[in-house]
Amino acid sequence: KVGAEDKAKVESSSAKLKQAIESEDFDTMKSELETLQQALYAAGAAVYQNAGADGAAAPGGNGSSAGSGSAADDVIDAEFSESK
Repeated sequence: KVGAEDKAKVESSSAKLKQAIESEDFDTMKSELETLQQALYAAGAAVYQNAGADGAAAPGGNGSSAGSGSAADDVIDAEFSESK
């Protein structure tokens, strides 16, 4: 589901981050972590776009089942308190 380009970016950033961790180069760690996060966000966005194009619902659904059906009738509203 993840494109080859996105996968390569994530793997490359991950390898660079591991090298920075091994060498304890904190400045490189910070920059590579940001690069890795951006690559993961891009890969995740691509997965969701592909899922939407295929007609699949994104996780969380469209919210239509929250207001209808018997599932809403089974909800119990309660308060919780922890005693020591």
